[in-house]
Parts: sequence; C-alpha cells; structure tokens
Amino acid sequence: MKRIVAFGLNVCLLLQFSGCYTPQLTSKEELISKPTNTGLVVQTNDQVEYYFARGSYTITNDSIRGKGSLLLENGAKVNLDSTTAISLNEVENIKVEKIQVVGTVVLGAIAVGLAVLIVMGIKSLMEDTTQSIAEGIGRGL
Repeated sequence: MKRIVAFGLNVCLLLQFSGCYTPQLTSKEELISKPTNTGLVVQTNDQVEYYFARGSYTITNDSIRGKGSLLLENGAKVNLDSTTAISLNEVENIKVEKIQVVGTVVLGAIAVGLAVLIVMGIKSLMEDTTQSIAEGIGRGL
C-alpha cells in the first residue's frame, strides 16, 4: 500500500515539475489589445526580469503595475514589498503563461496508463499469493 501511495505522489510531483503552463513570448501590442489574467514575466531593457502572478497586476496604456517578484539569474524569486510600475518603453520582451494542451494531455495519459499498469500488477500479485496460499493449505501446510 505504501508503494501505491509513493507512486501516486511521484506522479503528482512529475506533473508539478513538468507543468501545464509555460511562458510564451508575446508582443506589447498584443498584451495591451488582448489583456490576459495569467502569469506574466517582464524583461526590461537593462535585463532585469519581473514575475507577476495571475491577478496581481494591471496593464494601462503605458505601463504594467502590480505586486510582483524579481527573478534572479539563478531562477530564485524575490518578492517585492511595494507595487512595481514598469513603463512599456522600458520593456524588452514579455512572456505570458499559456497552457500546453498537448503536453498536458500526454502527461495525463502517461499517469493514467502507469496507474492502470500498477493496479493490474498488484491484482496479479494478489491472485498469485492467494493461489499459493490455497495450494499450501491443500497440501496440509
């Protein structure tokens, strides 16, 4: 039973690390014309990256304002205490988190397939054990 739980947790961990959402480049014009409510990674002209979580920012005509995090070169996030305002003129590129439908479906199918294989293996193991016990009892053990 512990192995089943451990396997399930490992599958969940795999799904967490692989992720269903990935940042994809978008233009400033597209971001302004079609605002989204997803996570946002903004890189400024001086190569500083900021991350804004879903719903923690607003986009006006000339700036992005919100409570975000500073992304360090090693991938760590430093939460900023104050509201950050970045002028769109200072933005080099913007990445919007978008769902990867194909990757998500493939990962889900793999997880379900592995779960089915494990259940079938456990069922087979239980049947073999039950049969061995029955044969042992039939021989007088």
